[in-house]
Amino acid sequence: MHHPMFTNGSHGGKYSFASHMNPLPILGSLKNLIRQTSGLSNTDIQNKKYNALKKRIVTLAQENDKTIFVSGHDHNLQYIIQDNIPQIVSGSGSKTTATKLSGGAKFTYGAQGFAKLDVYKDGSSTVSFHTVKDDKIVYQSQVLSEDEKKNFTTFPLQGITEKKASIYTQEEITKSKLYRYLWGERYRKYFGTKVNAPTVDLDTLFGGLKPVRKGGGHQSKSLRLKDKKGANM
Repeated sequence: MHHPMFTNGSHGGKYSFASHMNPLPILGSLKNLIRQTSGLSNTDIQNKKYNALKKRIVTLAQENDKTIFVSGHDHNLQYIIQDNIPQIVSGSGSKTTATKLSGGAKFTYGAQGFAKLDVYKDGSSTVSFHTVKDDKIVYQSQVLSEDEKKNFTTFPLQGITEKKASIYTQEEITKSKLYRYLWGERYRKYFGTKVNAPTVDLDTLFGGLKPVRKGGGHQSKSLRLKDKKGANM
């Protein structure tokens, strides 16, 4: 994006001494104060519409596991972590403006340079800030860590064709005498009786079945399934 979500530069209300002196002392500070508090410029994050857009984008970004904001606009180099979201500002390719190390800022640099973002196959990423004058890296940091490796367990086929089970456990059907007197037996004994129920392998039954969603109503529980052709079972 062109405009930053987070910034400690002039578009975020941070100004240099030279800016406060332009066009004249006091008038320069007054100019900056009006800009900082009013949000008259639609390129400043204090602007009402800009601020609403910023909050919406930040909210959407936090719904994703990995998001990086990258922008220019402010003519400096910045690396900020705010609301758990990293923000890279690389806007000092041509001209420079002052920036301040405050808030969530990890690095700020008010001279000509550029930022390099490296994203790796394992999901991790690093950022490095390079200066034009000295042609060297002035700051480097990991941005996002590598993706978590998911371990899947392959269970051996045990050839189970039936399993002894009850609808409710013994703990669920065991009630006090007072409870039974008030509510009755209600076939509780039968719902707790274990029976031999046939078992199936969903990977091979009817050529393989996949669960779609839960089924049933108030008195029953079931599982909706579909075969490889998409037919519901």
